[in-house]
Amino acid sequence: MRGERMLEANYVCMYKLLSFIPSMDDPTKKIKQDTLEFIAAYPWNNKARLVANGKILNFHSYGFNPKDESELLALTSKPERASNDKRISDVFSEHFFETNFWHMWKTLFAFEPFHSAIEMRSTC
Repeated sequence: MRGERMLEANYVCMYKLLSFIPSMDDPTKKIKQDTLEFIAAYPWNNKARLVANGKILNFHSYGFNPKDESELLALTSKPERASNDKRISDVFSEHFFETNFWHMWKTLFAFEPFHSAIEMRSTC
C-alpha cells in the first residue's frame, strides 16, 4: 500500500523504520526509498474531500447538529474505559453517520460504524 498521504516528511520515526525493511518490488531497495520514489512519480493532487455522483460536495461544514457535537465531545472527554466494548454506532446517533465529518473520517481512517469506539477516539 502506498500511503503517501499519511507518510509526510515529518514522520521521522516511520521513515527510519521503513529504511530497514526490504522492498517487495526490488530487494536492492528499502521500503523508504520505494515509497519516496512513488511519491515523486505520482504526487498527491487532491481536488476534493467529498465526491458524490461525480460532483464535488461542499465540506466547509461538518454537518453536525447539537446532539452530534455533544456525542463527539463525550467520546473524546470521557476516560477510555467508558468506551470499552462499545462500537462507534453505540456512541453516536444515526444523524452523525450522515454528516460530512463522518464521511471524511471513515474514508481517511477506513472506519465503519461497527468498529471500536476507542479506536475512533484515539484518532480524534
